Amino acid sequence: MTLNKSTIKKLLNSEESGKIEFKVKYDLSNSIHKKNIVRDICAMGNYVLLHGGKGYLIIGYDNKKQEIIGIKSKDYNKDTLQQIVTSNSEPPPFFKFSIRKYNKKNLGIIEISRNINGPHQWKWGGFPIRRESITGFMTTSEIKYLLNRSLTLTPRQSEYDLLSKNEKKSTILSDVLTIFDQYEQINNRIIKYKGTPGKHYPCDYASCSLQINKDKYTLFLCVNDRGHKNDLFRLHFSQVGFKNNNLKDIPVFINLFTSNISPAYFNDLRKSHSMLVKTKVSNKTTYFGIGKGVNKNRISYSDYYIPNFYIYNIKSFEEIRNHIMSIIEWIKINSEFYNQTYNYLFKEWNITQ
Repeated sequence: MTLNKSTIKKLLNSEESGKIEFKVKYDLSNSIHKKNIVRDICAMGNYVLLHGGKGYLIIGYDNKKQEIIGIKSKDYNKDTLQQIVTSNSEPPPFFKFSIRKYNKKNLGIIEISRNINGPHQWKWGGFPIRRESITGFMTTSEIKYLLNRSLTLTPRQSEYDLLSKNEKKSTILSDVLTIFDQYEQINNRIIKYKGTPGKHYPCDYASCSLQINKDKYTLFLCVNDRGHKNDLFRLHFSQVGFKNNNLKDIPVFINLFTSNISPAYFNDLRKSHSMLVKTKVSNKTTYFGIGKGVNKNRISYSDYYIPNFYIYNIKSFEEIRNHIMSIIEWIKINSEFYNQTYNYLFKEWNITQ
């Protein structure tokens, strides 16, 4: 989620839990405080590793008094914090530190994401974990489960299959935002599109803005369990409705599937849309839309189709990251063609329905 004022307000109004913890301060020059902050980040990292999602450690807030104390930005250097955590945990959790102004005071917010190479061991002993509002230590069975988890995967299994059905989609979306964060993209957030009853299918999108070559793009990525033909058609109609209110920069729609996808969908569309092509971007990643070299004057309304990228049968965080980067590299190489397609479909025709 984007750390804007409404998000921070929501976090501050929350109870402490496995994913949310409040601290008045840490003194990064104090050895005891150093131990504590590493323990607390490891504890939340182990919690999200087990349960999915993201964790938030908020510094400068007194939860008992429900009062914003604030912090001095000079006391919290993100590089120093990264070094403290990296040198005192194994493996280090994924986290991002930022200072945010709220009600005229600074808050330090540490966003902690899932690192599948965990569990995270605290240098001073044990594997900390959040248990609701308390920080404790993992049991032997929990440690063994996480250590052996990757070893129990067969080549056909996905690390996401080990999560519950309800957690799978939210965890993948959270992982996608983590990937966007690692490449320092901006405006990273989850957009919940409610759809239009009977017309446009609802869908949650992980979104980020970035510059490729000299142009500004916005990536919209949605996660899907099934890739049947009817599911793909519903997804397309969802995008038709979604784009009307969300397209400012050049859009890049990415559909990520945990399963294979039906070739019948592409075959049926190509029968009725003569200009559409299916192009391999990388292993398990496909571009589908108007092809290169198409004469602008030959495109008709019947050929209208939002260009899409499809990533299918994904199994891990690393796979998702590699496929997203392959799409960005593909656009870098094909930006002139891709931008022309965007102009044909959205600007010159001004299609809104």
